Amino acid sequence: MMQRCDTWKACVRILQNRCRLSGSVGMHWCRLGCTCLVLEKTWWNLMMQRLPTNEQKENPTQSAKSLSNWSGGSQYSPVERFVHNAKCMSLSQFCKIKHETLCVTVATTLKFAVSKYGWFYYGCTRCSSKAPNPEKAYECSCGQKVEQPIPRYKIEIYVSNGESKYRFVFWDSECAAILGMTAEFMHNSMVENGEDDPMVYPDELEMLLNKKMTFRVKVQPTFSQASVWKLCDDETFVKEIENDYIVEDV
Repeated sequence: MMQRCDTWKACVRILQNRCRLSGSVGMHWCRLGCTCLVLEKTWWNLMMQRLPTNEQKENPTQSAKSLSNWSGGSQYSPVERFVHNAKCMSLSQFCKIKHETLCVTVATTLKFAVSKYGWFYYGCTRCSSKAPNPEKAYECSCGQKVEQPIPRYKIEIYVSNGESKYRFVFWDSECAAILGMTAEFMHNSMVENGEDDPMVYPDELEMLLNKKMTFRVKVQPTFSQASVWKLCDDETFVKEIENDYIVEDV
């Protein structure tokens, strides 16, 4: 009986994968998949009636979880997704981390930590990988044939919380989201004004400073820095993280 149930579930998974198809064919499979999902649930209920009482107590939770996953629904809030699988801690605790660790914290951007490479690097036109040579065409590891590498943001900023301070590395997508322009556009604007030195930070980058945000970062103690994976400057979001999740150093 359990073997028949497993076979039926496998069929349902195949049908639901068809939902990803576009157009009328995709809609046809989506309707068919949902129908089979209802039938599967009915089949499961009939199965449960035949199981001993002790097995009925163990299996419904697993079945409900599977159905939830198939439907694509999520019961996690945006904040819960942001902190998922990360350690929530205050900035003052970063100096105690000995190994690379995924963390969530709240801090305010303070000032630029000027690196020897400046505020951008040349990278692939599809992904954020660094180009081996900014003046030569190449094929990236992502498969993209790059005729001319483009500037991408890589900006190091000191952030603070109280007396604590740490160096965060902000990458291309996060910077572009805050600034509202690509590194390529900003670089081209500088070139038009006669400036092509990556060590010269354009005034527009000041928009990255003096912002209180919640960060999802990978702390890299070997380099005494944290690489920013996600960030949010929404005041309500930041307060919820700060008040409900951050564990202060004691």
